[in-house]
Amino acid sequence: PPPPPAPTPPAPPQITAASFIERPNGRDFANEYPARAMEREKTGSVVLDCTVRADGRLNCVVASEDPPNWGFGDASLRIARRFKVRPQLANGVPTEGGRIRVPIRWNLE
Repeated sequence: PPPPPAPTPPAPPQITAASFIERPNGRDFANEYPARAMEREKTGSVVLDCTVRADGRLNCVVASEDPPNWGFGDASLRIARRFKVRPQLANGVPTEGGRIRVPIRWNLE
């Protein structure tokens, strides 16, 4: 008889209560604010879908961007490089490979 199929690997954990040890500051956001949006006084919001790397940094893709085509998605991907997550959750589960959604609001202040 054929061998049984290999078990499906477990899905990476969805991290809902990440503890950030590094995050972008106001100057980072000001430096990355999309120029055309700033000129037109546009605000925006983005949700990034990210995977936590072994070093705690995030690999992200844009899950949603509002309004589209104003550069907020690309700016958010650049900002995401400044986030760093603790290597473990409070319950001891490692964060590496975990998925996290990061909402980012772009406001002119």
